[in-house]
Amino acid sequence: MTRLPQTITYQSPLDALIAVVKRLNLYENQHKLDSEEFFHQYRQGKTSDEIEFIEWANDYQHYLALRQEIEQDLTSGEVIGYPASQVFADLGNYLKNLEDYEEKLVRGEIQDYTVKINQED
Repeated sequence: MTRLPQTITYQSPLDALIAVVKRLNLYENQHKLDSEEFFHQYRQGKTSDEIEFIEWANDYQHYLALRQEIEQDLTSGEVIGYPASQVFADLGNYLKNLEDYEEKLVRGEIQDYTVKINQED
C-alpha cells in the first residue's frame, strides 16, 4: 500500500502538542505501554520495524520537541501571542476533555479516532 504525503497544519505549537498527545495516548492504550518506555525500547532495537512503531517513535520525538519549544516560550511569559495564564487555562481545559474522551473510548462510546489532514498532490 502506497502512503500519500500528508500535511497537518496547526494554529500554534500548543495545538500541535495536543494533537500529538492524542496520538500517543492511542498508541499507549493499544499497546499497554507508556510512550517514554516504548521509545527507550525502540532506541535499543527491542521493537520491530513495523510502520506503526516508526510512526510512534516519530510522534514521541515530535512531542519532546514541541514540549521543549513551549516550555521555552513559557519562560518568556507568552506562547505565540497568548499570555502564559491563558495557556495554562486552555491546557487545563484540554486535559479535562482528554480524560472525558478516554473514558468514552474505554466504555466503547467512541469507535474511531480521526484527524483532519490536508493531502498534498
